[in-house]
Amino acid sequence: MIDIINCGELRNGKIDKSQSHEKMKSIFGEKLKNGKVFIDWFDGYINFPLNDEVIRWDGVFYTIFEREKVLTIKNGLVKNEEDFDNYVDDPKRIDRRDKSKISDLLFKKLKKAKWKNPDEFDCSETYFVTIDEKGVVSKVRMALSDEQIDEYYDPDELNFCIDKMTTALKDLKFDIILDKGKPISEDIYIEIWVEDNGKIENWTN
Repeated sequence: MIDIINCGELRNGKIDKSQSHEKMKSIFGEKLKNGKVFIDWFDGYINFPLNDEVIRWDGVFYTIFEREKVLTIKNGLVKNEEDFDNYVDDPKRIDRRDKSKISDLLFKKLKKAKWKNPDEFDCSETYFVTIDEKGVVSKVRMALSDEQIDEYYDPDELNFCIDKMTTALKDLKFDIILDKGKPISEDIYIEIWVEDNGKIENWTN
């Protein structure tokens, strides 16, 4: 470690070296040698982009680049260095680079299902649709707590809605996304509104 900086400090174009040095000295004391601290407590991964494409970002820190170099760190030492391609682009599958567009793709498929039913079950709700490591829809659940589901839905209505969603989406096949070379699953948020006549609307924000 050579500096401790304030959030956003790099955007200003330079680092306040004297302030950084004082911070490091106050925190690490004698461990600070020649202006550096050996981070022997760190185990984990550090990734660097090999192109400009970001395929997933948590909105704060965690980023998955389409192509990246990953350093494996153990006790502060680099133990392994490897390059990864984190997106499998299959022309026979659905592109899922842009996560914000996936809910619209799901809705187009849901729109083809028949939602009007003799029991008058109402499936207007928010859902999480899981696209698994193989790029297929493996699970659908309501974006509610167990307590909320027990309060608002009887088992028959709940099962009808989940089964209707799952059946409508089961044939979709998406491209594979990887993280450090390992396939990952992800949940897609979608909100639908179903009219009494069975017409479905996409209310996803």
